[in-house]
Amino acid sequence: GRSSAVAGHPRFDLSATARAASLAGKTLSGDAEVSYNGDTLTMRDSRVLIGGGSAIDVSGSIGNVGATKSWSQADLDLDAQMHNADVAELAALAPGALPLGGAIDATAHIGGQLAAPSVSGDVASAFTTVRGVAVENIKARIAASGGAIDVEDAQATLGTSQLHVSGRVGGGATSLALASPHLDLADFNDFFGGKDVLAGAGSGDVAMSVGPTYGYGSGSVRFAGVAIEQVPLGTVQAKLMLPERDRVALDLKTNGAIGSSSVVATIGYRPAMSFAASAPTTYSVTADLRDVDVAQLESVLPRAAEGLRGRFTMHASAWGVPRSLRGSASFHLADGYIHKDRIADLSGSVLADDSGIEVQNFHTEIAGVELSAHGTYGEDRHFQAHARLSTADVAQLERITAVPQYVQGPALLDVDASGTATQPQVHATLSAGKGSALGVAYDKIAADMTYRRGTLAVKSASLGLAAKRGTLSVQGTLPMSVGRQAKVVRSAPSLQFQFAADRVDLAAFDPLLHGKASLEGELNARALATGSLVHPHFDGTAQLRGGVVRSALETVPLTKLDADAVFAHDVVTLQRLHGVLGKGTIDAHGNLRLVSGPSAGLASATYDMHLSARRANLSVPQYFSGVIDADVAVNTETAAPQLNSDIIISDTDIPLAGILALASSSGMGQSAQTGPVPGVPPYHKGHTIMYGGQIYGTGDEPHIVQPTPTPLKHKHVTSRLALNVDASAGDNVNVTGIVNATGSGTVHVGGTASAPVMSGDLDVIRGTASLFDTTFHILRGRVAFHPSDGMLPTLNAEALAFRPEADITARVYGRVDQLHTELESDPPMSEQDILADMLHISDINQSLSGGSSANGASTNAGVSLERLAGGEVTGQLLSAVNFGLERTLHIEEVDLAFNQNGQPTLEMRKQYGKNMFAIFRSSFSAPPDEEVGVMYEPRSGLEVEWLDKQNTAGQTFYQQGQYQTWQVLYRFPNKEGPGRKPRPSSQAKLTPVNLGP
Repeated sequence: GRSSAVAGHPRFDLSATARAASLAGKTLSGDAEVSYNGDTLTMRDSRVLIGGGSAIDVSGSIGNVGATKSWSQADLDLDAQMHNADVAELAALAPGALPLGGAIDATAHIGGQLAAPSVSGDVASAFTTVRGVAVENIKARIAASGGAIDVEDAQATLGTSQLHVSGRVGGGATSLALASPHLDLADFNDFFGGKDVLAGAGSGDVAMSVGPTYGYGSGSVRFAGVAIEQVPLGTVQAKLMLPERDRVALDLKTNGAIGSSSVVATIGYRPAMSFAASAPTTYSVTADLRDVDVAQLESVLPRAAEGLRGRFTMHASAWGVPRSLRGSASFHLADGYIHKDRIADLSGSVLADDSGIEVQNFHTEIAGVELSAHGTYGEDRHFQAHARLSTADVAQLERITAVPQYVQGPALLDVDASGTATQPQVHATLSAGKGSALGVAYDKIAADMTYRRGTLAVKSASLGLAAKRGTLSVQGTLPMSVGRQAKVVRSAPSLQFQFAADRVDLAAFDPLLHGKASLEGELNARALATGSLVHPHFDGTAQLRGGVVRSALETVPLTKLDADAVFAHDVVTLQRLHGVLGKGTIDAHGNLRLVSGPSAGLASATYDMHLSARRANLSVPQYFSGVIDADVAVNTETAAPQLNSDIIISDTDIPLAGILALASSSGMGQSAQTGPVPGVPPYHKGHTIMYGGQIYGTGDEPHIVQPTPTPLKHKHVTSRLALNVDASAGDNVNVTGIVNATGSGTVHVGGTASAPVMSGDLDVIRGTASLFDTTFHILRGRVAFHPSDGMLPTLNAEALAFRPEADITARVYGRVDQLHTELESDPPMSEQDILADMLHISDINQSLSGGSSANGASTNAGVSLERLAGGEVTGQLLSAVNFGLERTLHIEEVDLAFNQNGQPTLEMRKQYGKNMFAIFRSSFSAPPDEEVGVMYEPRSGLEVEWLDKQNTAGQTFYQQGQYQTWQVLYRFPNKEGPGRKPRPSSQAKLTPVNLGP
């Protein structure tokens, strides 16, 4: 720069440049040319750059700024302009500004004096975004002076909507003019993410002016086709008036398909303070809704109101000053329904003032369920309320509220509540007539309860079972937490609770067993619990007389059951239990000691129990039927808990199929596809792949490869209970199924309950097995348990059959899940020839091919169908062969299907030779229906089946009886390739022939 002075008046010419300055996080740069002649400061070619290129050009002068003059009297004559400036960069200079974008042009002239400046200018933008929404053609003329701001002819376009704004604020007065010749509410949906929140179009014009000594204004807005959140309001009209200089009135009306509404509001204010925050002094608002169609409000109502419809009417009003407002509202619903249930009444009224809210009345009645309530909630957060719920059938209430329907019958509930949220007090009374809960029928329920300070006090509660089957009752205090508890509530409230059962017939509770069992007997009990939940004490007695337990799982009923128990402190003593099981008896006695403390519960209890059985009959269909003599003692009160038992079984039948089913419980399902599949893209984490078709062997069902869910970590519970159990086979112990055998021996179970170990042998004394018309005589047999094999036994058996063609020896050996089978004959034949000979395959082929000799005589006359399929065949034999050979020879076909009665069945096929299959079929009923047989395929598409029905354990006399059937099936050709044997999609079936018993 350059400076000088003439007669004491300084003069200078300066050039200045600024780089990389910062303001509100934005980079500022600029340059200026400034000169001073002793009286006037002049700026030329000055520019400020904001951020990436928004430029403000400034030029002009500040006069009358001599050394002896006051700056407040300086004359301003400055011009500033922006062209194509970045709106986002300018908005970032103002903290908290809306997200803006686009470009803007602006010019401004600054005049007046520094003490009283004036600004005037124009702003224009062809395209600007507000929160990402485009606003076009923005124009405005702005002027400011003397503490007032004037906006003249500001306009903008949003979609198809046009907005015009003019006004003035300052100088103790406010004036505003808003106008829109066309306003489409849908144009504003972009502010809601494009959702269809608003709809409708119209126009409006509002003008008002308020000053210290005056106030006037008027305006109106009218829209048609208005909808908010898809709620059709129809026509909306609003009028704004200033009838007096200190009062503003608003009249809003809607009328459409949903109904009509009106809102009239009046606001009084102090004119001298204009529209300052503290200006309003009085309010008066009245709102009316008339016949509003509730169904049209579905999109905005909570999910709990789904299916609600009717015509809703409400009148509400509010009046007063800001801190002393009063209000009232009343409403009712006409022609109301919730789904298909008629709402006979839904109405109420509410009052409010500066002291709180009062619900004067609320009443509703839906499908015979009636609810009424009233109460108050004060400014001090205290409440007081009463509610009554009555219904002719609780099931209606459960249905309406979409909760499981467990209770039926009439009920009446009265509730009185008071206090605060942290310290509530609730008193409730319940009475119910004849009904049922979870299927248990009752004649009467009555209860009187109070909750206060973390304690539930039951004055009385009783349930009278139907048909005079006894009474259950409780009384006393019980700790219970509801909501946030106040500090005055103790952490361990006292416990004093009494329970009584008077002449209760246990048959009343049969519905809880869902047909799986039934109970009989009379129970009388008295029990008192004191102390606390952490350290409870019990006292009382219980007696059971004439008890009977029947079960579908164990078919011999337990009868004449009597029991006596005593509760004392933390010990439950079973003094005596005696019952009759078939032709024998069972007896038990012992103690159960409860453990106190935070971990208290039955799982942590200790016990010392003794059980004895004398000639007790036990029958578990498919698994066991026989007589048991046993002595069992279990004691967990010592440092080394132990179970000791001696068990002797006699006169017993044990189906070996049940043993094999237990041993094979691991299942036979295929493992998931883990390796690469030809033609299928490799699996990547987060992807799911589906593939299928005949080339993959999936038929119509696709394979799905998807992420393997992370397995839940189950806590492995271990038990230190030592086992010392001896089980012996006494007289007449038979294994049936695979073989019909009688055996003897002893098995010892040791180890612990978490890891049992079995040892011992069971030897076969005698027995036979049949395969079609071939009978095998068991030469030797043993079932051995080895400690290293856990619960799985090892079989070693040899049997001999005498046939006209040869003597056949069969050997079965190995663990039950890994059985091996060998066949040999004298004279020697291959295993395939032995099976073909036993199944008469040559005779079958000759029969199907015509079976005639040259002289016309039948060559197979000596072989009857009864002989082919009339042997004593057991389904368990083929099942055992299938299970035993699973890992080495595999099972060709396992099929779950439904029989002609719609019941699920299991079919397994095992191939022997080229065209022969062994078949085992079984239902899933108890006892099961089982069939075994053979299928022969003499040529492609033609199948011949022989089936033999088997008797199974647990079948009644009418269910038993053996018979044989055979059938011929023809499979129509399909497009399946060779090598697969799919189930026939269509077949011709010859009429099955019943060969008789």
